[in-house]
Amino acid sequence: MIAADRAASFDAGTPTHGAPTAGTAWERFFFPAMSPVRLAFMRAVCVALQLVWFGESLQSQLDKLEAPSFYQPQLIVQALMLAVPEEALRSVGYVTGLYWVTMAVGVFALLGLFTRVAMPAFALGTVLQIAGLYSYGEHHHPEAAYAVFLVLMAMAPCGRALSVDSWIARKRGKPASVWGPQATTRFAMWPMRTAQVFLAIAYFDAFLSKMIVGGVDWINGYTLQTYLLQDGVRWDRPVGVWLAQSREIGILFAVGALAFEALFFVILFKRFRMLTPVFLLVGTGMHLTIWLAQAAPFFQYLVLYLTWVPWERLWQKREALEGVGSATPDLRTQTASAAPAA
Repeated sequence: MIAADRAASFDAGTPTHGAPTAGTAWERFFFPAMSPVRLAFMRAVCVALQLVWFGESLQSQLDKLEAPSFYQPQLIVQALMLAVPEEALRSVGYVTGLYWVTMAVGVFALLGLFTRVAMPAFALGTVLQIAGLYSYGEHHHPEAAYAVFLVLMAMAPCGRALSVDSWIARKRGKPASVWGPQATTRFAMWPMRTAQVFLAIAYFDAFLSKMIVGGVDWINGYTLQTYLLQDGVRWDRPVGVWLAQSREIGILFAVGALAFEALFFVILFKRFRMLTPVFLLVGTGMHLTIWLAQAAPFFQYLVLYLTWVPWERLWQKREALEGVGSATPDLRTQTASAAPAA
């Protein structure tokens, strides 16, 4: 009973007996007291995009079944094989059933209805579909990072606001401090912070890979010219072919990409948070250029950029403009210290 009271108090954003009021830097970074609006917004956006855009079509998944010689089951698929025969996991019935069940629970997760069940089910279905595709040799970083973020959101209170669940809870008289945009919780930010850390690691890993494999040759201009020309011709990308004509552009883009990937992590620290818009704009431009020139989509990364946008403040301003935001707590002071000091 005492443990439950302490957990409830921590979730509400109030200090508990024996716990430091300021919290450690780690707690302030991952568990600041804040509105659940940002997490709820990310739930709606990520689920919607996975349903209508990012998700692989059913026909594409069924087509993979025609290439058994390329099948190398991923770890999660191997774990399923301990209970389910491989033939069943590679059957039309399994692929079709998994697809439609994932789509169905995804609609519930999008609406925020039975979110505690729908969101984990949708995340699991998405992971299983991606693992199935990866088992045929397709490995893409954006899908993996996005799927991990879906799983993390499923373990957080992503249905506390902007959801049918929150509307029902308020109709039943549940407190606004727990349900709705005015609620406060310490468990809303950690999935988004973790996604931000993952992005920083992914970018730094890309930087190290370029330096270890290519070394200084990666910035000589010719290397990037080669990649641009190859992908431009292969995928019929006139922008890539045009950019490949200039070695100077190759040098500029190579140096810029390395600098961006090596330094992206600095925006995780409070001292450099004023650079966040700059890095996000540069990253958006870089990924859009890569897509236009090389047909390499990193749109999932761009969606994860939205975790830096203070949607709760925008919601607060919206309510204030409508004349109903006077009771909304000022979230600036609650989230201002949500980044660690360098």
